[in-house]
Amino acid sequence: MHALLIIDDHHLRKAHFTRAASLLKKLDGLDKRIASFHQTDKELFEAWFALTFRQEQAHLVALRSEHGELLRVDRYVTILSYLNKISALEAFLIFQEEEEQYRSGSEEDRARIEAARQARESTIQAEKEAKRRAKQEHSFETTSFSEEDQRDYECFKKMSAEEIQAASANQTSAMDFLLDVLRLAEIAEDADFFLRIWDQMSEPVQSEYSKIHELTHGEPFAPILEAIRRASASRSSRDQAEASQPLDSATERLKLLYRKLVRKLHPDSHGKESSGKLGFWQESIWHRAQAAYQRKDLPTLERVYAISLVRLGALNDLTMSEILKSHSWLEQEIEELNR
Repeated sequence: MHALLIIDDHHLRKAHFTRAASLLKKLDGLDKRIASFHQTDKELFEAWFALTFRQEQAHLVALRSEHGELLRVDRYVTILSYLNKISALEAFLIFQEEEEQYRSGSEEDRARIEAARQARESTIQAEKEAKRRAKQEHSFETTSFSEEDQRDYECFKKMSAEEIQAASANQTSAMDFLLDVLRLAEIAEDADFFLRIWDQMSEPVQSEYSKIHELTHGEPFAPILEAIRRASASRSSRDQAEASQPLDSATERLKLLYRKLVRKLHPDSHGKESSGKLGFWQESIWHRAQAAYQRKDLPTLERVYAISLVRLGALNDLTMSEILKSHSWLEQEIEELNR
C-alpha cells in the first residue's frame, strides 16, 4: 500500500492572492482618479457651453416649446380623426374651428370644449386599457387560424403590388386592412408577409397608422416595426448558422465561461449587492465579457473570468497558475491606464 501525500498549498495561494489584491487596489485607485478627472472635465465643458451658446440655447428652448405645441395639435387631430373616422385634413379643420371658439369664446365655451377634449381622451384611454386586457388574455390562449382567417391570409399573400397600393388609396379602409394584416402575421408568425404589404403602403398611410397605434396602444410603432424587420432578417441566417456550425470544445468552453460570468456579474443577479463589493467595476467588466463573447474571443473571456474571481476573492475557484497569471494581467491594465 502506498502512502497518500497531501500538500496544503493554502498559504502559498494566499500569499500570491495578496499580491493580486494589492494590484487590484492600485488599479481601482487609478480608475477612480480617471473617473474624477472625466467628471471635472465634464463640468468645465458644461459651464463653457452654457456661457458660449446662450443665444442658441434660448432659441432651442423656444423651438422645444413650438414642438410641444405641434405635438399637442397633432394629438388632438389624430384623436378626432380616429374617433370620427374622418381624414386628418377634416379633423384638422374641426380642430381649428374648435380652437378659435376656445380663444374667443366665453368661460362657458372654454369649459365645454375642455370637457369635450377630456371625454375624447377618456375614450382613447378606455380603448387602450381594453386592448391591454385583451392582449393579456390572448397571451394565455392558443391562437390559431379560423377558416375565415386562413382564407384572408392566403388571399392577402397573393395580392399584387398594384392591389396593395389600391388598398391604401382610402386612408380609413387602409387602417382596417393593416390591422388585419398585422393580426394574421402575428398568428402565422410570418414577418415577411407583414413587411411585404407594409413596405408597399403609401407614406401618409404608414404615418397615420403609426400615430393611431401609439394613440390606442400607448407605445410607438417604430420599435415594433424594427423588431419585425430584425426577425425577418435573422430567421434564415440563424437557422443556416446553427445547421452548418457544429459546436467544438472551444465553443463549449466559451459558452460555459459566459454562463458562469452571467451568474456572478449580471446586474440583475445581485440587486442591492451591486452597490457593495460588486460596485463600480462590475459594469465595466460585464461589458468586456459581453464583447469577448460576441467576438468568440476565448482567451480574453478566460482573462476576464479569472480577474472577476480575483475581485470577488474566490481563492478556492482559482488554480495557482491562474492566480499568477492574474498578476501580469493586472499589471498590464495598470500600465495601460498610466499611458
